[in-house]
Amino acid sequence: MSKHPPVPVSDDPEERIEAAMPRLYSPSEADALVPHLEATFRTITHHRAQLHALVKELETLGVDLADTLPPEVIARPEVGTLVSRALHEHAAIQEQIDGLEELAVEVKALDGLCDVRSRHDGRVVYLCWRRGESGFHHWHELDSGFSGRQRMMRRSDFEGTLLH
Repeated sequence: MSKHPPVPVSDDPEERIEAAMPRLYSPSEADALVPHLEATFRTITHHRAQLHALVKELETLGVDLADTLPPEVIARPEVGTLVSRALHEHAAIQEQIDGLEELAVEVKALDGLCDVRSRHDGRVVYLCWRRGESGFHHWHELDSGFSGRQRMMRRSDFEGTLLH
């Protein structure tokens, strides 16, 4: 579920088409995101660890969050508190993902794998980044995924658009 800023209404059909297209990044524009991506995925990792610990604690009480919990289970004080904290951690993770989606960053894995779109040889492709990498140095076709990842040989072959 990707969230993009609202499309401004224009009478010019070309402006409407351009505004509806997702943001395209040049390699240097994508690289400028890396400090923010590192910080965001560090925050996500923290919340995931907290959530995992809460899920484990709930399991010791015989509660599986994958199941629908009956009201009498949630009413148990120790369970209700843990469930509430788990929901808070989940919401914090989602908030971080939503923030990246607003920048047209597509999160592929919560451990720090994401893509942004770019233009290469007249077609839209993904620039790919994995947590710990110094920048966006790889790309792949929209339908190939991580397994189709290739090193960018000439960064000047990729271009972005400054729509937002």
